[in-house]
Amino acid sequence: MPRFSGTGENASVLAAAAWGVERFMQDRGGDIDRIAGRAGLSTRQFSLPTDALDLGAYCRLFHEAAADTQDGNIGLWFGQQFDPRKLGLIGYVALLSPTVSDALHNLASHFGYHQARTETRFVQQGDLLRLDYAIRDPAILTRRHDAELTMGMFCNILRHALGPDWAPEEVHFEHSQPEQAEEHRQAFQANIRFQCPTNSLVFRRTGLERPMPDADPIMLEVIRSSLISLARSRPDEPAALDPATQAGAAHSVLFRPAGRNPLRRSPAVSRHPDAGYQRNCPHAGLYGNQRLQPGLPEMEWHVTPRMAATKHA
Repeated sequence: MPRFSGTGENASVLAAAAWGVERFMQDRGGDIDRIAGRAGLSTRQFSLPTDALDLGAYCRLFHEAAADTQDGNIGLWFGQQFDPRKLGLIGYVALLSPTVSDALHNLASHFGYHQARTETRFVQQGDLLRLDYAIRDPAILTRRHDAELTMGMFCNILRHALGPDWAPEEVHFEHSQPEQAEEHRQAFQANIRFQCPTNSLVFRRTGLERPMPDADPIMLEVIRSSLISLARSRPDEPAALDPATQAGAAHSVLFRPAGRNPLRRSPAVSRHPDAGYQRNCPHAGLYGNQRLQPGLPEMEWHVTPRMAATKHA
């Protein structure tokens, strides 16, 4: 039976997201016991990847580590070095998918079972795509390092399939530009935008139909089912955002409530133009005329046919 580090009132994340954090922080001169203690965690909670950590405490862990190690970009570099195979069940939901496109579909539609009160979207328009991520728990205010490490983890899933030199066109962050922002450009090998409505990887669709190196349809179904089953047993039982929030983002990709099949009519990718995103993110477009522009017809992709096909491959 999995253990939980908080009450059902707190959002949680599976401890796989902290894999290797002890050695990483120690290698950078940090006192991991002190860092974890200040964040409200114990290092014992990192031992089992299927245990659940308090999401707010997980975010504070990297905030405290930045102060303890004097490394203001510690979350950025933790994400860059993170092997997607260590991300646990949600990592393998992506890695075992048939193609890169399927991996992104499945990552977006299942991430909420890995981490509660979180929004993920996979938005397509023309030759450009955007993989969005944001914590939607108003009680969690310390989010910068979590955003930077998560964008790195997502990037590494794509690098796993498309090669270590793959890079997005742009990376967008909700937070303000920190000091030493040049390190962000070095890490992602891309233009970086700050103060955007959400955290995003923006990239071209080149290679989207390439097979995933570790594709395995049978194991994918086992891992996917295990992730959903585990989520149902958590005190915070992941559920979709409240109706008021959904009404303000009608084409957002939100994971379905536990107990409902997330592969049935789950809009993991949308071609709906996001004009609000354009207005609110400084320099949100790409170069020249290659930008996410309003005006293309809305189209939703559903995961169900893709997953069903894998069962009989």
